[in-house]
Amino acid sequence: MAVYLSRADVERFVSMADAMDVLEKAFGRWGRDMSFNLERRRIPRLAGKELNILAGMAPGGDMMGVRASGTKFNNVMMLFSEKEGGLACVMECGPISEYRTGAASGVATKHLAREDSKVLGVIGAGRTAFPQIEAVCVARKIELIKVFVRTEESRIAFAKELQDKLGIKTEAAPTGEACMADADIAITSTSAKDPVFFGKWIKPGLHINAIGANNLKRREIDDETVLRADIVAIDHRAQGQIEAGAIVPLVAVGKMKWDKVSELGEIVQKKRPSRTSDDQVTLFHSLGLGFEDVTYGEVVYHRAKAAGLGKQLRD
Repeated sequence: MAVYLSRADVERFVSMADAMDVLEKAFGRWGRDMSFNLERRRIPRLAGKELNILAGMAPGGDMMGVRASGTKFNNVMMLFSEKEGGLACVMECGPISEYRTGAASGVATKHLAREDSKVLGVIGAGRTAFPQIEAVCVARKIELIKVFVRTEESRIAFAKELQDKLGIKTEAAPTGEACMADADIAITSTSAKDPVFFGKWIKPGLHINAIGANNLKRREIDDETVLRADIVAIDHRAQGQIEAGAIVPLVAVGKMKWDKVSELGEIVQKKRPSRTSDDQVTLFHSLGLGFEDVTYGEVVYHRAKAAGLGKQLRD
């Protein structure tokens, strides 16, 4: 019989290091073992609301799932299991979504950022920013975090919050350019419609995690940033072709080709090259996949089931 897991139930079984380990192993099996991702579908806005549907299959071919989320809606995921005869679980999956988004960037950072990276520059302080920062700090030994948010009050408050939570020295930068002046790794975590990060700021060896432009109406990084990158990676090429806000426009005008864009799974499996020199500039354009939700959701479901958590659902 299927179970219902609340957000509190789910939160007991997630952590960033754990999510990164699960997703790295999953991307190591990407394209094999029945793994599958259905590109995001967006239901048009109604009265200011939007509903997004993601779906996928975890490696191994048993657990499939559908996640629904959007403006003013809770994150909910349904997991189906052939072994269990159908619906296995309905869960409030907000924590899974938050951790898997950061974890994918953490895996990209592990494979693409310089080993000696110490300074992290962050533009944006939305709800997705902290998991991104935490993941980078798991992947690399960060000694200084610099943050930029448009309002001075917000960036000072965010810097203090990060330092208190992570125990890493954090500074509020007065401008985006100052934030990135000596960064080894950059994060953009915004809902910006126009670029907030520019190619002229790039120094040799920089790794960039751009996570906000999973919509063609959004742009966080400018064209020069994408074109200067020696390695451009994405979680799923097919999904990127319909929603990668920083790449699709360049392909449309012939400045870039999709065969230059590597999938994260290809890099983890060493089918495509990762960083080969300290001077290379690397870019991970994150989208967020149903495959990632279902893969981590399956792990959490089995842990909760073993602990006897969850409310039984009637047929």
